[in-house]
Amino acid sequence: MRETPWGMWDPLPPGELVEELRALDAHWWLAGGFALEAWVGRPWREHDDIDAAISRPDQLRLRSLLEGWDPHAADPPGQLRPWAPGEELPPAVHDIWVRRGAGGPWKFQFMLDETEDGNWARWAHPPATT
Repeated sequence: MRETPWGMWDPLPPGELVEELRALDAHWWLAGGFALEAWVGRPWREHDDIDAAISRPDQLRLRSLLEGWDPHAADPPGQLRPWAPGEELPPAVHDIWVRRGAGGPWKFQFMLDETEDGNWARWAHPPATT
């Protein structure tokens, strides 16, 4: 477990996250350290959290699946606020932290990834170059 300014983390193992999300009617994927370890085929460190990602257009499907959980949006970044059922998060929100109940440890984080024409996009609007 790891302490953060927003509370303790006690992440789900990847297999448990897969089970929790089995009914999600959208594509999602592991991100961060667990994804890198899966890519290279071996673990190399302990993990204080677990990250997953989903396309921004599928966020309400994710929110519906999280009934009974306590999801929070990083809005603005660096602050967490409850994510209400049916609320579509604005483009500035990219992270969602999820726990089983108020005051409990955080179990997983979802990142909202942008799309263009139904395809993953690194940026919805690429940064200006100088």
